[in-house]
Amino acid sequence: ENPGTFKKPFASISKARDSIRELKKAKGGLPVGGVTVYLRGGNYTMEETLKLEKIDSGKYGAPVVYAAYKDEKPVFNGGFEVGRFKKVRDQKILDRLPQESHGKVYVADLKSQGFKDFELQKGYGYGVNNETIRSVYEDDAYMPISRWPNNSRIPVDELLDDKNQSFKTNCDRISRWTTADDMMVDGFWYHLWAGEALHVESIDPASGIVKLAKKVSRGLKQGRPFCVINLLEEIDRPGEWFIDRENGLLYIWLKKHPWFTDVVISERKENFITAEGVQDVVFKGITFQYGQNRAADFNNCVNLTITGCRFHGFGGTALTVINAANAKIYGNKLDTLGHGGMHVTGGNRKNLTSGGIIIENNEVGHFGLCSRTYVPAILLEGVGTKVRHNWFHHAPSSAMRIEGNDHLVEYNLTEFVVSESDDQGGIDMWCNPSYRGCIMRYNHWRDIGGGDVPCGQGGIRFDDAISGMVVYGNIFERTSNGHFGGVQINGGNMNIIDNNIFIDCNHAVSFSPWSLDRFHTFINERVKDLLYKEVNIDLPPYTDRYPSLKALKDDSKHNINSVWRNIVAGTDTPWGRAPKGTDFCDNQILDKINLESAMPQNRSFCEIPIDEMGTYADRNCAW
Repeated sequence: ENPGTFKKPFASISKARDSIRELKKAKGGLPVGGVTVYLRGGNYTMEETLKLEKIDSGKYGAPVVYAAYKDEKPVFNGGFEVGRFKKVRDQKILDRLPQESHGKVYVADLKSQGFKDFELQKGYGYGVNNETIRSVYEDDAYMPISRWPNNSRIPVDELLDDKNQSFKTNCDRISRWTTADDMMVDGFWYHLWAGEALHVESIDPASGIVKLAKKVSRGLKQGRPFCVINLLEEIDRPGEWFIDRENGLLYIWLKKHPWFTDVVISERKENFITAEGVQDVVFKGITFQYGQNRAADFNNCVNLTITGCRFHGFGGTALTVINAANAKIYGNKLDTLGHGGMHVTGGNRKNLTSGGIIIENNEVGHFGLCSRTYVPAILLEGVGTKVRHNWFHHAPSSAMRIEGNDHLVEYNLTEFVVSESDDQGGIDMWCNPSYRGCIMRYNHWRDIGGGDVPCGQGGIRFDDAISGMVVYGNIFERTSNGHFGGVQINGGNMNIIDNNIFIDCNHAVSFSPWSLDRFHTFINERVKDLLYKEVNIDLPPYTDRYPSLKALKDDSKHNINSVWRNIVAGTDTPWGRAPKGTDFCDNQILDKINLESAMPQNRSFCEIPIDEMGTYADRNCAW
């Protein structure tokens, strides 16, 4: 019942929204300069979704702003705080726990504390339409669900049916799992770029047979790696946990004594914010945390600004901005995410109109914690988005998935990504030769890839005939694993790799050349609709803007890419599988290079602004 004054603020953000609606109705519109809803510092339970519709719009020069008051920190929370922990002393439970965890695992009765979400955790991963994942956090840090092996995986030793649902493992530890409730398996079941977590229907320790509760989306293959998760029997290191749904109990190996730590379970399944068709709305300086799915969905919005906000601890992709125009996503921190950071689309690919979207000076880190593949920091679609001065870090797969035309990716720092997934890059583009005009310039890529992979991991991956792209002025440090180079080109042509520095990469640039027959079949059959129905590459504006499209029908340009003025240090094989006719010009091969002492020079090489790469200081940023 408060009137929304400084001394008597509204109790909810939805009430503030309703008050603006009433103001607009009473006054016939917004006042000059718009309206600001100030949010005082504090921790607010997110009890209902803030739903914004067209009626909640501002207008040019008079936006509706939801902002933190001065330097205060409003936090909207979808988590459940857990207390009253006790050491596990029940002998039946101790018999199920690994010996090394005895005396270290605590139990909390969630039911008696009011926690209500004991639904079965659905499967997730590649090809699975589910982003709702329950997670546990200790002192804001993500705690891994119980798992074995902890830091590796075991192989599928034998396939037992053609339904992709049963297999055999020779692992002796399977005898420990016969009493496990709700056990799941998480694996790269066929392709090493497609991870999926599924429930187990039954196990037979005598034969080593594991039967899954459903078919694997992409199929099963002998030898592929998996691990078991979500079972009491494998809490064997600090941070691991398991929820006994039947009895409403949380078991966890805490990292600190329960008196000196805070434990939270993500509880809210619904989005914190949904917006449809709004314009001139700003969110500034707000923290959203601990949701099982996404934080916010913005659809068909114009002149949207999201700045200085933090999105922390969500099971799904934190933020979606779909079919936007003139949106700005600036200075935010998105971290500790079960899926990806953000999915952003805007612009018209038929007429190549830019969406006018800017994604700048954000930090996106520690994502893909649950779903391990195809959950990038940014999934970008459309035309003309600028992605600049961001920091992307720590993920098992790609940092960016780029779809569309005329995107500019510049001055970003990307590191410690693609740590698991095979056949991926820090940026991944795939399978549509009508994508053109994207420029990746002045980015710093380092420490990308990990492990022994049969295909490869790289800094930038142009997959399945991606053509007509420009990679200029980048630095690639240790971004080449397996058969991939710092830049990998699979079947594409007319790409320009110019004026970059490659340091300690297996290859600077690698190629997977295609036969003419394969290329013709691909263009004329597999992607024909993408080229002539989704857009039409034989008509303006495509013919006017992208002269290089002619190369798709010119066999003399097949597998021809340009590699100019690059400096390569620390490898004996700078060019991996380069096809005949590759346009090499004025590249320099060195034994070693020190970026910190001096920028390398040759006659044609242009200086790279390394000090400008990554985020830049701004007190209004969330990181």
